[in-house]
Amino acid sequence: MKNSKKVFTTFEAADYCGVHNSTIRNWIKKGILESYKTPGGHRRIKKNDMDDFLTTSGMRGDRLSTDTSKKLLIVDDDVDLLKTIVKFLEEINENFELATAENGFDAGRLVYSFKPHLVVLDLMMPGLDGFQVCSNLKNDPDTSDIKVLAITGFYSSANIEKIKKCGADHCLPKPIDMFEFISWIYKMMGLTVDQPFKKLSGIK
Repeated sequence: MKNSKKVFTTFEAADYCGVHNSTIRNWIKKGILESYKTPGGHRRIKKNDMDDFLTTSGMRGDRLSTDTSKKLLIVDDDVDLLKTIVKFLEEINENFELATAENGFDAGRLVYSFKPHLVVLDLMMPGLDGFQVCSNLKNDPDTSDIKVLAITGFYSSANIEKIKKCGADHCLPKPIDMFEFISWIYKMMGLTVDQPFKKLSGIK
C-alpha cells in the first residue's frame, strides 16, 4: 500500500524503504539522501527526495523487493572483519540470515547445518583454506548449487584462476569495496536490488 505522507521521520523513512533506521542516518551522513532539520533539531526527509533516491539507487518505496529471507555464511579468520561484514549486511537487508565461521573446518560443518544460499569465503586461512573449502562444497551434489563469493588480500591472477577452478562464482580483493561487494551478493542470489548504494568506502 502506498504511503500518503509527504514528510518522513528517519524511522518512517526506514520503514518505507525496509531498512534499519541506522541505515537512513548513514545515508544522510554520507550526503546521498537529502534531509533537513526541524527547529527542534529533528531530521526529516521529504517523500519526493526519498522517492528520487530510491529510483536512482535501484530501490523502490514500500519495502525493498526482497520478499524472502536469504542465508549467507561468512567465512574469515579475521574476527574483526567478520563482525564488520555482519553489521553491514544486517543494515543492508533485515531479511538476511547470517552465520559466521572463523576457519574452514567450521565452515564445512555449517554448510550442512545452516544450508546457506551463498558463502562469502576468505581464501587464506590456517588449516583448511578457502580453496579446499570451495572444492569440497562444489564437489558434493548436496552443496554444489551454493554460490561462492571469494574474498582475499592476496588478489592475483593465479589465485583468481585457482579459486574459479575450484568452483567459486566470483572473487573480490581486500580491502573490500562495499558497493561492489553488496552488488555481487544481490546479483549472485538473484535479488532485484543489485546496486542499492553508490557511495560506500572500503572495509579493510
